[in-house]
Amino acid sequence: MSLRKVNKNLKEHEVALNMTSMIDLTFLLVFFFVLTSAFTSLNLEDVLLPVALSAQEIKPAEDVAILIINIKKMNDQTRAGEIHFNGQTHNLNSLIEALRLEVLSDAERRGMEPGGPGLPPLSKLEVLVRADEGVTGRYLREVFLACQKAGIYKVKLAALQE
Repeated sequence: MSLRKVNKNLKEHEVALNMTSMIDLTFLLVFFFVLTSAFTSLNLEDVLLPVALSAQEIKPAEDVAILIINIKKMNDQTRAGEIHFNGQTHNLNSLIEALRLEVLSDAERRGMEPGGPGLPPLSKLEVLVRADEGVTGRYLREVFLACQKAGIYKVKLAALQE
């Protein structure tokens, strides 16, 4: 009876659909996707990638998380670089600790146990390394070593296809 009081033009068997909750839900979804896209672009810093002759696009599996590490060339004329991960500049030791925390967090999320006493769990994480074109290989070696010590064994290098 209350529906007929709200809209007197409705016939006896017609039902009115209240769209307020649907509109609220739509705005919440839009808000969620805007925030999510802002956080995923956080790790994509401005890096001039090298050009590879045989680069190919590899799509990750759906259940695999990808961590992005950027190696940016410093402003001076040397081939020195800075390692950036999660919006912070890291050296070798701090990068190892940050990656270990990511591995432990991912293992906890998946319900995995550590590999043994004092060993990190076998990680399903992947690392994508984006390095500036002129940076020396020493910084790549540091990132590979940090990944190995943290228990991440799937490391990929980003490049542009010619």
